[in-house]
Amino acid sequence: MFPIFVFYLLKDREKVRDSFIDSFPTDWQIHVVYVLRILNRVAGAYVRAQVSLAACVWIAISVGLYFLGVEYAVLLGAVAGIFEFIPIIGAWLGAIPAVVVVLSTSPDKIILVLLLYVGVQFIQGAILVPRIQSLALRVHPLMILVGIVIGSEIGGLWGVILGPPILASAKEILVYFSHPEKYHSANPY
Repeated sequence: MFPIFVFYLLKDREKVRDSFIDSFPTDWQIHVVYVLRILNRVAGAYVRAQVSLAACVWIAISVGLYFLGVEYAVLLGAVAGIFEFIPIIGAWLGAIPAVVVVLSTSPDKIILVLLLYVGVQFIQGAILVPRIQSLALRVHPLMILVGIVIGSEIGGLWGVILGPPILASAKEILVYFSHPEKYHSANPY
């Protein structure tokens, strides 16, 4: 059912958008347009940030495994990068194929490979995530971490995923409603 829903949503995006906007009173419609624009920008920025983080992990793991002399370094780095899209457990799931390959080809390197994965995940989680997401979402890195913590308490795994973009959206909407005249100089459509 979901693919059919997405197909029609993408196919008739403009009609759905216009009918949604038309469902509001006329004097609210301009605000709805700007809020939708803000949400669209924040969602796009968040997705780009996640792709950038996955690419950083892919490159770091690939280069690290290559210098350690592990076979299939680029492929194992790609797997780690793809699993980076899964919050919390993705990093560990991405390490499983590397552990299997290293144990079957050169078990003497397993400690170094594990240290590489732990080091990359530490740097990624403590430095890259707050920095990249804060630049993309235009929010201070500390607020990104606060959004992740509060989101995890409220919504668990979904809260971790959606906490930063919801925080950034709320900030942008508050800025819009505190200074709407700055936004109304441009054509909303």
